[in-house]
Amino acid sequence: MLQSANDAAVALAIDRAGTVPAFVERMNQRAVELGMTLTRFVTPNGLTTGRGPHDITTARDLGKLCVELCKRPEALRFTGTQNHRFARFLKPVDMVNHNHLLPTFPGCDGLKTGWTVAGKASMVTTAADGPRRVIAVVLGCDSPQEAKAAQRLRDQLAAELMLEGLTKLAEKELAKERSPKAVPLASAALKKVSIAKEEPGFWAWVGDLFSF
Repeated sequence: MLQSANDAAVALAIDRAGTVPAFVERMNQRAVELGMTLTRFVTPNGLTTGRGPHDITTARDLGKLCVELCKRPEALRFTGTQNHRFARFLKPVDMVNHNHLLPTFPGCDGLKTGWTVAGKASMVTTAADGPRRVIAVVLGCDSPQEAKAAQRLRDQLAAELMLEGLTKLAEKELAKERSPKAVPLASAALKKVSIAKEEPGFWAWVGDLFSF
């Protein structure tokens, strides 16, 4: 979950279901159970070749999946890890998480970045501010400049969505309280969040925000 371990996803699929197609069928069954009505998996890792068929989903469907994932603290322990050293016989491997919001956005502890030719730069991310938690989904960020520019744009949009969501949750709680001083609008750390702006250029994106 720190980086895209596509080979590990295939190995896990075979270990848990015997074959990759059998595991993918389980994935689709679980997607139906979670109400992911516009999602269809064809691989365990999202990598397809040629003209397809391709894995298909939406920002809202991915949000539903992430809501379920965030109910598992052990999952957030992995997705919130910024770096980890894997011991090997000859030389250890240092792996750095590709989620750049982990060290820059207060309370961010997941979830996953991604890039494919068809899907462009995308990410699902989450952050908590006390009892409040939001999930942001950003898909399809592109840039005529370079891949890193698209990634910066993706990070910017996700950070903006999470900050907006946490602020609105705090305001909603404040409106329910009799005393206006009972609930702060946001933590001191969140008030200091500075979101670097990336010039959009020619890009397209789809985003959605979930809170619970």
